[in-house]
Amino acid sequence: MKTQRIFAGLLAMLMLSGCAGGTSEEAETQNDTAAAETEEQAEITRENMPDSLPSDLDFGGETVTILHRGADRDVQVEINADDTGDAVDSSIFNRNILVEDRLNVKFDYVTTNDEVHAGTEVNALIQAAVVAGDPTYDFAGNHMSQTTPLILTNHFYNLNNQPYLDFEMPWWNQSFIDHISLNNKLYTAVGDLSQTMLRGSYVTFCNMKLLNDYYGDYNIFDTVRSGDWTMDEFMRLADMYHDVNGDSKADYDDVYGVVRDAVGLISDALLGSTQVNLITTKDSDVPKLAFQDERTYTYTEKTKKLLFENNYCWKEDYTTLTGKLVNDTAMLCIYRLSLSESMRDMESDYAILPCPKLDESQSTYSGFTHNGFSVFTIPLSASNPEMSAAVLEALCAESYRSCTMSYYQTTVKEKLARDENVADMIDLIYNGIRFDFGYVYSASLNNLILVFRSDINQKSTSNAASTLAGITDVTQSKLDTILEAYESLQ
Repeated sequence: MKTQRIFAGLLAMLMLSGCAGGTSEEAETQNDTAAAETEEQAEITRENMPDSLPSDLDFGGETVTILHRGADRDVQVEINADDTGDAVDSSIFNRNILVEDRLNVKFDYVTTNDEVHAGTEVNALIQAAVVAGDPTYDFAGNHMSQTTPLILTNHFYNLNNQPYLDFEMPWWNQSFIDHISLNNKLYTAVGDLSQTMLRGSYVTFCNMKLLNDYYGDYNIFDTVRSGDWTMDEFMRLADMYHDVNGDSKADYDDVYGVVRDAVGLISDALLGSTQVNLITTKDSDVPKLAFQDERTYTYTEKTKKLLFENNYCWKEDYTTLTGKLVNDTAMLCIYRLSLSESMRDMESDYAILPCPKLDESQSTYSGFTHNGFSVFTIPLSASNPEMSAAVLEALCAESYRSCTMSYYQTTVKEKLARDENVADMIDLIYNGIRFDFGYVYSASLNNLILVFRSDINQKSTSNAASTLAGITDVTQSKLDTILEAYESLQ
Protein backbone atom coordinates (compact mmCIF):
# COMPACT_ATOMS: atom_id res chain seq x y z
CA MET A 1 0.00 0.00 0.00
CA LYS A 2 2.93 2.32 0.68
CA THR A 3 4.17 1.65 -2.85
CA GLN A 4 0.81 2.68 -4.28
CA ARG A 5 0.98 5.96 -2.38
CA ILE A 6 4.47 6.60 -3.76
CA PHE A 7 3.32 5.95 -7.32
CA ALA A 8 0.36 8.26 -6.81
CA GLY A 9 2.66 11.03 -5.58
CA LEU A 10 5.04 10.59 -8.48
CA LEU A 11 2.16 10.69 -10.93
CA ALA A 12 0.90 13.93 -9.46
CA MET A 13 4.37 15.51 -9.67
CA LEU A 14 4.80 14.48 -13.30
CA MET A 15 1.42 15.92 -14.24
CA LEU A 16 2.21 19.20 -12.50
CA SER A 17 5.58 19.51 -14.21
CA GLY A 18 4.05 18.62 -17.58
CA CYS A 19 1.60 21.48 -17.40
CA ALA A 20 4.25 24.18 -16.90
CA GLY A 21 4.06 25.19 -20.54
CA GLY A 22 0.25 24.95 -20.83
CA THR A 23 -2.58 27.30 -19.95
CA SER A 24 -3.64 28.01 -16.39
CA GLU A 25 -6.98 26.35 -17.12
CA GLU A 26 -5.24 23.20 -18.28
CA ALA A 27 -2.99 23.29 -15.23
CA GLU A 28 -5.95 23.65 -12.88
CA THR A 29 -7.75 20.73 -14.51
CA GLN A 30 -4.69 18.55 -14.30
CA ASN A 31 -4.09 19.57 -10.69
CA ASP A 32 -7.65 18.57 -9.79
CA THR A 33 -7.25 15.25 -11.58
CA ALA A 34 -3.96 14.53 -9.85
CA ALA A 35 -5.41 15.42 -6.45
CA ALA A 36 -8.44 13.21 -7.02
CA GLU A 37 -6.30 10.25 -8.09
CA THR A 38 -3.94 10.75 -5.13
CA GLU A 39 -6.90 10.83 -2.74
CA GLU A 40 -8.33 7.70 -4.32
CA GLN A 41 -5.02 5.84 -3.93
CA ALA A 42 -4.75 6.93 -0.31
CA GLU A 43 -8.23 5.74 0.66
CA ILE A 44 -8.18 4.08 4.07
CA THR A 45 -9.22 0.43 3.94
CA ARG A 46 -8.99 -2.47 6.33
CA GLU A 47 -5.74 -3.51 4.66
CA ASN A 48 -3.95 -0.18 5.17
CA MET A 49 -5.60 1.12 8.34
CA PRO A 50 -2.85 3.10 10.13
CA ASP A 51 -2.10 2.65 13.81
CA SER A 52 -0.84 5.21 16.32
CA LEU A 53 2.54 3.62 17.05
CA PRO A 54 5.47 6.01 16.51
CA SER A 55 7.14 5.45 13.14
CA ASP A 56 10.61 5.49 14.70
CA LEU A 57 9.88 3.00 17.50
CA ASP A 58 12.97 0.78 17.84
CA PHE A 59 13.72 -1.72 20.61
CA GLY A 60 17.27 -2.41 19.54
CA GLY A 61 16.98 -6.06 18.62
CA GLU A 62 15.51 -7.18 21.98
CA THR A 63 14.05 -10.66 22.26
CA VAL A 64 10.32 -10.75 23.01
CA THR A 65 9.28 -14.04 24.61
CA ILE A 66 5.65 -14.99 24.03
CA LEU A 67 4.08 -17.63 26.29
CA HIS A 68 1.10 -19.38 24.73
CA ARG A 69 -0.87 -22.58 24.35
CA GLY A 70 -0.05 -24.94 21.52
CA ALA A 71 -1.59 -28.38 21.85
CA ASP A 72 -4.04 -27.98 18.95
CA ARG A 73 -4.28 -25.93 15.79
CA ASP A 74 -6.82 -23.51 17.26
CA VAL A 75 -4.38 -22.09 19.81
CA GLN A 76 -1.09 -22.74 18.04
CA VAL A 77 -1.74 -20.96 14.78
CA GLU A 78 -2.91 -17.68 16.28
CA ILE A 79 0.61 -17.00 17.63
CA ASN A 80 3.11 -18.75 15.40
CA ALA A 81 2.98 -20.61 12.09
CA ASP A 82 5.31 -21.83 9.38
CA ASP A 83 4.86 -20.56 5.85
CA THR A 84 3.18 -23.75 4.64
CA GLY A 85 1.26 -22.19 1.77
CA ASP A 86 -1.97 -22.34 3.72
CA ALA A 87 -3.54 -18.87 3.66
CA VAL A 88 -3.90 -18.64 7.43
CA ASP A 89 -0.43 -20.00 8.17
CA SER A 90 1.15 -17.62 5.68
CA SER A 91 -0.69 -14.59 7.05
CA ILE A 92 0.49 -15.38 10.62
CA PHE A 93 4.05 -16.05 9.45
CA ASN A 94 4.22 -12.82 7.48
CA ARG A 95 2.58 -10.80 10.27
CA ASN A 96 5.21 -11.87 12.76
CA ILE A 97 8.11 -11.03 10.45
CA LEU A 98 6.60 -7.64 9.64
CA VAL A 99 6.22 -6.74 13.33
CA GLU A 100 9.70 -8.01 14.18
CA ASP A 101 11.20 -5.86 11.43
CA ARG A 102 9.09 -2.82 12.22
CA LEU A 103 9.91 -2.73 15.95
CA ASN A 104 13.39 -4.26 15.67
CA VAL A 105 12.63 -7.19 17.98
CA LYS A 106 13.01 -10.94 17.73
CA PHE A 107 10.23 -13.28 18.81
CA ASP A 108 10.87 -16.34 20.95
CA TYR A 109 7.91 -18.66 21.44
CA VAL A 110 7.32 -20.74 24.58
CA THR A 111 4.60 -23.21 23.67
CA THR A 112 2.81 -25.26 26.33
CA ASN A 113 0.74 -28.44 26.08
CA ASP A 114 -2.50 -26.59 26.82
CA GLU A 115 -5.19 -26.82 24.13
CA VAL A 116 -8.17 -24.57 23.47
CA HIS A 117 -10.11 -25.95 26.46
CA ALA A 118 -7.21 -25.62 28.91
CA GLY A 119 -4.71 -23.15 30.32
CA THR A 120 -3.26 -24.64 33.49
CA GLU A 121 0.32 -24.92 32.25
CA VAL A 122 0.44 -21.31 31.08
CA ASN A 123 -1.03 -20.21 34.42
CA ALA A 124 1.56 -22.19 36.38
CA LEU A 125 4.45 -20.63 34.43
CA ILE A 126 3.08 -17.13 34.91
CA GLN A 127 2.58 -17.65 38.65
CA ALA A 128 6.11 -19.01 39.06
CA ALA A 129 7.62 -16.15 37.05
CA VAL A 130 5.80 -13.42 38.97
CA VAL A 131 6.64 -14.92 42.39
CA ALA A 132 10.31 -15.27 41.43
CA GLY A 133 10.52 -11.93 39.61
CA ASP A 134 11.62 -13.89 36.53
CA PRO A 135 11.41 -11.58 33.48
CA THR A 136 11.33 -14.42 30.94
CA TYR A 137 7.80 -13.86 29.61
CA ASP A 138 7.05 -10.54 27.94
CA PHE A 139 3.39 -11.34 27.35
CA ALA A 140 1.11 -14.34 27.36
CA GLY A 141 -1.98 -15.66 25.65
CA ASN A 142 -4.23 -18.00 27.60
CA HIS A 143 -7.73 -19.38 28.17
CA MET A 144 -10.11 -16.53 29.04
CA SER A 145 -11.93 -18.14 31.95
CA GLN A 146 -8.79 -19.69 33.42
CA THR A 147 -6.87 -16.41 33.25
CA THR A 148 -9.30 -14.29 35.26
CA PRO A 149 -8.44 -15.78 38.70
CA LEU A 150 -4.82 -14.66 38.19
CA ILE A 151 -6.03 -11.11 37.59
CA LEU A 152 -7.56 -11.07 41.04
CA THR A 153 -4.31 -12.24 42.64
CA ASN A 154 -2.32 -9.40 41.07
CA HIS A 155 -0.27 -11.13 38.38
CA PHE A 156 -0.63 -8.65 35.52
CA TYR A 157 -0.02 -5.05 34.53
CA ASN A 158 -2.99 -2.71 34.09
CA LEU A 159 -3.03 -2.34 30.32
CA ASN A 160 -4.78 1.02 30.53
CA ASN A 161 -1.60 2.41 32.10
CA GLN A 162 0.68 1.18 29.32
CA PRO A 163 1.76 3.38 26.41
CA TYR A 164 1.19 2.34 22.80
CA LEU A 165 -2.00 0.36 23.46
CA ASP A 166 -4.80 2.25 21.69
CA PHE A 167 -8.05 0.53 22.65
CA GLU A 168 -10.11 2.86 20.47
CA MET A 169 -8.73 1.21 17.34
CA PRO A 170 -10.94 -1.27 15.46
CA TRP A 171 -8.67 -4.26 16.10
CA TRP A 172 -9.62 -4.26 19.79
CA ASN A 173 -13.03 -5.62 20.75
CA GLN A 174 -14.92 -2.62 22.13
CA SER A 175 -17.54 -4.70 23.93
CA PHE A 176 -14.81 -6.36 26.00
CA ILE A 177 -13.26 -3.02 26.91
CA ASP A 178 -16.62 -1.47 27.80
CA HIS A 179 -17.84 -4.34 29.97
CA ILE A 180 -14.65 -5.66 31.57
CA SER A 181 -12.81 -2.45 32.52
CA LEU A 182 -13.38 -1.44 36.14
CA ASN A 183 -12.14 1.82 37.64
CA ASN A 184 -10.00 2.32 34.52
CA LYS A 185 -8.33 -1.02 35.16
CA LEU A 186 -8.01 -3.57 32.37
CA TYR A 187 -5.69 -6.55 32.67
CA THR A 188 -6.49 -8.58 29.57
CA ALA A 189 -6.56 -7.52 25.92
CA VAL A 190 -8.92 -9.01 23.35
CA GLY A 191 -8.90 -8.29 19.64
CA ASP A 192 -8.01 -9.62 16.20
CA LEU A 193 -4.82 -11.15 17.58
CA SER A 194 -7.17 -13.52 19.44
CA GLN A 195 -7.90 -15.71 16.43
CA THR A 196 -9.43 -18.23 18.81
CA MET A 197 -12.05 -15.55 19.52
CA LEU A 198 -12.95 -15.61 15.82
CA ARG A 199 -12.79 -19.40 15.57
CA GLY A 200 -14.82 -19.71 18.77
CA SER A 201 -17.61 -17.35 17.69
CA TYR A 202 -20.96 -19.05 18.04
CA VAL A 203 -22.85 -19.23 14.76
CA THR A 204 -25.76 -21.05 13.16
CA PHE A 205 -25.00 -23.64 10.48
CA CYS A 206 -27.79 -24.46 8.06
CA ASN A 207 -27.85 -27.43 5.68
CA MET A 208 -29.26 -25.72 2.57
CA LYS A 209 -30.32 -28.98 0.92
CA LEU A 210 -32.62 -29.84 3.80
CA LEU A 211 -33.87 -26.25 4.01
CA ASN A 212 -34.82 -26.37 0.33
CA ASP A 213 -36.29 -29.88 0.61
CA TYR A 214 -38.59 -28.94 3.48
CA TYR A 215 -39.22 -25.24 2.92
CA GLY A 216 -38.94 -24.72 -0.83
CA ASP A 217 -37.76 -21.29 -1.89
CA TYR A 218 -37.55 -19.86 1.65
CA ASN A 219 -34.69 -17.32 1.69
CA ILE A 220 -32.97 -17.59 5.06
CA PHE A 221 -30.53 -14.78 4.22
CA ASP A 222 -33.38 -12.35 3.63
CA THR A 223 -34.82 -13.38 6.99
CA VAL A 224 -31.55 -12.47 8.69
CA ARG A 225 -31.20 -9.17 6.81
CA SER A 226 -34.75 -8.14 7.66
CA GLY A 227 -34.06 -8.62 11.38
CA ASP A 228 -36.53 -11.51 11.66
CA TRP A 229 -33.99 -14.23 12.51
CA THR A 230 -35.32 -14.81 16.03
CA MET A 231 -35.59 -17.79 18.35
CA ASP A 232 -39.22 -18.22 17.34
CA GLU A 233 -38.28 -18.31 13.65
CA PHE A 234 -35.39 -20.68 14.36
CA MET A 235 -37.76 -23.04 16.20
CA ARG A 236 -40.40 -22.76 13.47
CA LEU A 237 -37.91 -24.01 10.90
CA ALA A 238 -36.48 -26.57 13.29
CA ASP A 239 -39.88 -28.15 13.94
CA MET A 240 -39.31 -31.07 11.56
CA TYR A 241 -38.55 -34.73 12.05
CA HIS A 242 -38.41 -37.68 9.65
CA ASP A 243 -38.34 -41.26 10.92
CA VAL A 244 -36.08 -42.59 8.15
CA ASN A 245 -36.15 -46.28 9.04
CA GLY A 246 -39.78 -46.29 10.15
CA ASP A 247 -39.12 -47.91 13.51
CA SER A 248 -41.06 -45.21 15.41
CA LYS A 249 -37.94 -44.46 17.46
CA ALA A 250 -35.84 -41.35 17.36
CA ASP A 251 -32.33 -42.54 16.53
CA TYR A 252 -29.15 -41.30 14.89
CA ASP A 253 -30.08 -41.95 11.25
CA ASP A 254 -33.36 -40.02 11.40
CA VAL A 255 -33.65 -36.49 10.04
CA TYR A 256 -33.90 -33.68 12.61
CA GLY A 257 -34.47 -29.97 12.51
CA VAL A 258 -31.58 -29.40 14.93
CA VAL A 259 -28.47 -31.19 16.12
CA ARG A 260 -26.86 -29.79 19.25
CA ASP A 261 -23.77 -30.60 21.29
CA ALA A 262 -24.02 -32.78 24.37
CA VAL A 263 -21.96 -30.42 26.54
CA GLY A 264 -24.53 -27.67 26.16
CA LEU A 265 -22.53 -24.92 24.44
CA ILE A 266 -25.74 -24.04 22.61
CA SER A 267 -26.82 -22.53 25.95
CA ASP A 268 -23.79 -20.22 26.02
CA ALA A 269 -24.42 -19.27 22.41
CA LEU A 270 -28.05 -18.34 22.95
CA LEU A 271 -27.30 -16.44 26.16
CA GLY A 272 -25.06 -14.21 24.08
CA SER A 273 -27.24 -13.92 21.00
CA THR A 274 -30.41 -13.09 22.95
CA GLN A 275 -28.49 -10.41 24.89
CA VAL A 276 -29.30 -11.76 28.33
CA ASN A 277 -27.29 -9.82 30.90
CA LEU A 278 -25.61 -11.84 33.63
CA ILE A 279 -23.85 -8.93 35.32
CA THR A 280 -24.25 -5.40 34.05
CA THR A 281 -22.81 -1.94 34.68
CA LYS A 282 -25.79 -0.21 33.13
CA ASP A 283 -26.68 3.03 34.96
CA SER A 284 -23.85 2.34 37.40
CA ASP A 285 -20.07 2.09 37.48
CA VAL A 286 -20.36 -0.90 39.79
CA PRO A 287 -21.23 -4.29 38.26
CA LYS A 288 -24.57 -5.62 39.45
CA LEU A 289 -26.33 -8.96 39.16
CA ALA A 290 -28.81 -8.83 36.30
CA PHE A 291 -29.81 -12.43 35.55
CA GLN A 292 -33.13 -12.42 37.41
CA ASP A 293 -35.29 -10.49 34.98
CA GLU A 294 -38.03 -11.13 32.45
CA ARG A 295 -35.59 -11.37 29.53
CA THR A 296 -33.69 -14.17 31.24
CA TYR A 297 -36.86 -16.13 31.91
CA THR A 298 -38.07 -15.67 28.33
CA TYR A 299 -34.71 -16.94 27.08
CA THR A 300 -34.80 -20.03 29.31
CA GLU A 301 -38.41 -20.78 28.38
CA LYS A 302 -37.64 -20.66 24.65
CA THR A 303 -34.41 -22.64 25.07
CA LYS A 304 -36.16 -25.44 26.95
CA LYS A 305 -38.80 -25.63 24.24
CA LEU A 306 -36.06 -25.89 21.61
CA LEU A 307 -34.07 -28.56 23.41
CA PHE A 308 -36.79 -30.79 24.83
CA GLU A 309 -40.10 -30.42 23.00
CA ASN A 310 -41.41 -32.06 19.79
CA ASN A 311 -38.53 -34.51 19.33
CA TYR A 312 -36.79 -32.39 16.68
CA CYS A 313 -33.51 -31.74 18.48
CA TRP A 314 -30.88 -34.50 18.41
CA LYS A 315 -28.02 -34.41 20.95
CA GLU A 316 -24.57 -35.47 19.76
CA ASP A 317 -21.02 -35.44 21.10
CA TYR A 318 -19.10 -32.47 19.72
CA THR A 319 -16.51 -34.76 18.11
CA THR A 320 -19.20 -36.25 15.85
CA LEU A 321 -21.45 -33.21 15.58
CA THR A 322 -20.47 -32.52 11.99
CA GLY A 323 -21.70 -35.91 10.78
CA LYS A 324 -25.37 -35.02 11.05
CA LEU A 325 -24.91 -31.92 8.88
CA VAL A 326 -22.60 -33.58 6.36
CA ASN A 327 -24.91 -36.60 5.98
CA ASP A 328 -27.97 -34.40 5.42
CA THR A 329 -29.73 -35.67 8.53
CA ALA A 330 -29.83 -32.38 10.48
CA MET A 331 -30.75 -28.96 9.14
CA LEU A 332 -29.64 -26.51 11.84
CA CYS A 333 -26.77 -26.49 14.32
CA ILE A 334 -25.51 -23.81 16.71
CA TYR A 335 -21.84 -24.21 17.52
CA ARG A 336 -18.41 -22.63 17.20
CA LEU A 337 -17.42 -21.30 13.78
CA SER A 338 -14.39 -23.60 13.79
CA LEU A 339 -16.78 -26.52 13.22
CA SER A 340 -16.79 -25.50 9.54
CA GLU A 341 -13.18 -26.66 9.25
CA SER A 342 -14.45 -30.25 9.54
CA MET A 343 -17.11 -29.65 6.87
CA ARG A 344 -14.80 -29.05 3.92
CA ASP A 345 -15.81 -32.32 2.22
CA MET A 346 -19.53 -31.70 2.69
CA GLU A 347 -21.27 -32.17 -0.66
CA SER A 348 -24.44 -30.25 0.15
CA ASP A 349 -24.22 -26.50 0.41
CA TYR A 350 -24.45 -24.96 3.86
CA ALA A 351 -24.95 -21.47 5.22
CA ILE A 352 -23.23 -19.73 8.13
CA LEU A 353 -25.55 -17.33 9.95
CA PRO A 354 -25.61 -15.35 13.18
CA CYS A 355 -27.28 -16.99 16.14
CA PRO A 356 -30.90 -15.90 16.51
CA LYS A 357 -32.11 -12.85 18.43
CA LEU A 358 -34.57 -13.16 21.28
CA ASP A 359 -37.29 -11.36 19.31
CA GLU A 360 -37.84 -8.66 16.67
CA SER A 361 -37.47 -5.85 19.21
CA GLN A 362 -33.78 -6.70 19.66
CA SER A 363 -32.00 -4.22 17.40
CA THR A 364 -28.81 -6.13 16.58
CA TYR A 365 -27.44 -9.62 16.14
CA SER A 366 -24.78 -10.50 18.66
CA GLY A 367 -23.13 -13.43 20.34
CA PHE A 368 -20.62 -14.74 22.83
CA THR A 369 -17.51 -16.60 21.77
CA HIS A 370 -16.30 -19.84 23.34
CA ASN A 371 -14.83 -19.11 26.76
CA GLY A 372 -11.59 -20.92 25.92
CA PHE A 373 -10.42 -18.25 23.50
CA SER A 374 -7.13 -16.45 24.18
CA VAL A 375 -6.84 -13.24 26.13
CA PHE A 376 -3.48 -11.47 26.26
CA THR A 377 -1.73 -10.25 29.38
CA ILE A 378 1.57 -8.67 30.43
CA PRO A 379 2.91 -10.42 33.57
CA LEU A 380 4.12 -8.17 36.38
CA SER A 381 7.53 -9.81 36.01
CA ALA A 382 7.94 -8.68 32.37
CA SER A 383 11.23 -6.82 31.97
CA ASN A 384 9.91 -4.08 29.67
CA PRO A 385 6.12 -3.74 29.78
CA GLU A 386 6.23 -0.81 27.36
CA MET A 387 7.89 -3.01 24.75
CA SER A 388 5.34 -5.75 25.45
CA ALA A 389 2.51 -3.26 24.92
CA ALA A 390 3.98 -1.97 21.65
CA VAL A 391 4.33 -5.52 20.32
CA LEU A 392 0.75 -6.38 21.33
CA GLU A 393 -0.57 -3.29 19.55
CA ALA A 394 1.43 -4.01 16.40
CA LEU A 395 0.47 -7.69 16.29
CA CYS A 396 -3.21 -6.96 16.83
CA ALA A 397 -3.23 -4.20 14.20
CA GLU A 398 -1.54 -6.38 11.62
CA SER A 399 -3.89 -9.26 12.46
CA TYR A 400 -6.80 -6.93 11.70
CA ARG A 401 -5.25 -5.87 8.39
CA SER A 402 -4.48 -9.33 7.05
CA CYS A 403 -4.94 -12.39 9.27
CA THR A 404 -8.63 -12.05 10.11
CA MET A 405 -9.80 -12.04 6.51
CA SER A 406 -7.39 -14.87 5.63
CA TYR A 407 -9.02 -16.90 8.37
CA TYR A 408 -12.56 -16.12 7.31
CA GLN A 409 -11.83 -16.83 3.65
CA THR A 410 -10.33 -20.18 4.55
CA THR A 411 -13.08 -20.99 7.05
CA VAL A 412 -15.90 -20.60 4.58
CA LYS A 413 -14.09 -22.65 1.94
CA GLU A 414 -13.78 -19.84 -0.60
CA LYS A 415 -17.47 -19.09 -0.27
CA LEU A 416 -16.63 -15.39 -0.01
CA ALA A 417 -15.58 -15.50 -3.64
CA ARG A 418 -18.79 -17.05 -4.94
CA ASP A 419 -21.61 -16.14 -2.58
CA GLU A 420 -22.26 -12.54 -1.54
CA ASN A 421 -24.53 -13.73 1.26
CA VAL A 422 -21.62 -15.24 3.15
CA ALA A 423 -19.71 -11.97 3.37
CA ASP A 424 -22.79 -10.23 4.79
CA MET A 425 -23.30 -12.94 7.39
CA ILE A 426 -19.63 -12.97 8.42
CA ASP A 427 -19.77 -9.20 8.93
CA LEU A 428 -22.78 -9.56 11.23
CA ILE A 429 -21.05 -12.29 13.24
CA TYR A 430 -17.72 -10.45 13.54
CA ASN A 431 -19.29 -7.11 14.45
CA GLY A 432 -21.65 -8.74 16.92
CA ILE A 433 -19.11 -10.45 19.21
CA ARG A 434 -20.08 -9.28 22.69
CA PHE A 435 -18.97 -9.83 26.27
CA ASP A 436 -20.56 -9.79 29.67
CA PHE A 437 -18.72 -9.38 32.98
CA GLY A 438 -20.48 -12.45 34.34
CA TYR A 439 -19.44 -14.53 31.34
CA VAL A 440 -15.79 -13.46 31.44
CA TYR A 441 -15.46 -13.84 35.22
CA SER A 442 -17.67 -16.93 35.47
CA ALA A 443 -14.88 -19.03 36.99
CA SER A 444 -14.67 -16.57 39.90
CA LEU A 445 -18.45 -16.23 40.17
CA ASN A 446 -19.39 -19.72 41.29
CA ASN A 447 -19.23 -20.89 37.64
CA LEU A 448 -22.23 -18.76 36.76
CA ILE A 449 -22.29 -19.73 33.08
CA LEU A 450 -22.43 -23.42 34.01
CA VAL A 451 -25.62 -22.84 35.99
CA PHE A 452 -27.39 -22.06 32.72
CA ARG A 453 -25.49 -24.65 30.69
CA SER A 454 -25.91 -27.57 33.08
CA ASP A 455 -28.41 -26.87 35.87
CA ILE A 456 -31.07 -25.13 33.79
CA ASN A 457 -30.79 -25.85 30.07
CA GLN A 458 -29.66 -29.46 30.29
CA LYS A 459 -32.64 -30.51 32.41
CA SER A 460 -36.16 -30.43 31.07
CA THR A 461 -37.70 -30.25 34.55
CA SER A 462 -35.53 -27.52 36.09
CA ASN A 463 -37.08 -24.20 37.09
CA ALA A 464 -35.01 -21.18 36.08
CA ALA A 465 -36.51 -18.75 38.58
CA SER A 466 -35.93 -20.96 41.61
CA THR A 467 -32.49 -22.09 40.43
CA LEU A 468 -31.32 -18.52 39.88
CA ALA A 469 -32.84 -17.37 43.16
CA GLY A 470 -30.91 -20.13 44.89
CA ILE A 471 -27.54 -18.89 43.61
CA THR A 472 -28.11 -15.14 44.04
CA ASP A 473 -26.57 -14.75 47.48
CA VAL A 474 -23.43 -16.75 46.77
CA THR A 475 -22.97 -15.05 43.38
CA GLN A 476 -23.30 -11.61 44.97
CA SER A 477 -20.75 -12.61 47.58
CA LYS A 478 -18.33 -13.74 44.86
CA LEU A 479 -18.90 -10.48 42.97
CA ASP A 480 -18.17 -8.48 46.12
CA THR A 481 -14.90 -10.39 46.48
CA ILE A 482 -13.95 -9.50 42.90
CA LEU A 483 -14.71 -5.83 43.47
CA GLU A 484 -12.67 -5.81 46.68
CA ALA A 485 -9.77 -7.43 44.84
CA TYR A 486 -9.92 -4.77 42.13
CA GLU A 487 -9.54 -2.06 44.76
CA SER A 488 -6.12 -3.42 45.74
CA LEU A 489 -4.85 -4.22 42.23
CA GLN A 490 -2.12 -2.08 40.74
